[in-house]
Amino acid sequence: MQAGKLKHRLVIKYIASETANTLGELTKVWGTRATVWGSIDPLSAREAIAAQTTQSETSHKATIRYLSTVTIKDTIEYGTRTFNINGIINTGEKNKELILLCSENT
Repeated sequence: MQAGKLKHRLVIKYIASETANTLGELTKVWGTRATVWGSIDPLSAREAIAAQTTQSETSHKATIRYLSTVTIKDTIEYGTRTFNINGIINTGEKNKELILLCSENT
């Protein structure tokens, strides 16, 4: 993986705790799992068609160096935007990079 392609500062967040109020509504408290250099890009038309077979909401892919603690329950913050992680691909099973298939939280 070329470091020059990792041009975005991404914050990976996880649910630190959840509490329910008297109405049963959940409030999530997010913690920071890691702040990493990565890239986040919209899917190409071909990738979008392929991704629809697994996740219909997938609209972006993020690439980061391998991080064993990332899960599909995590989110990615990039500036003011938030992305849900729908899938994780360990490229070549080499533990060098992860491709995170994401959908933008609106």
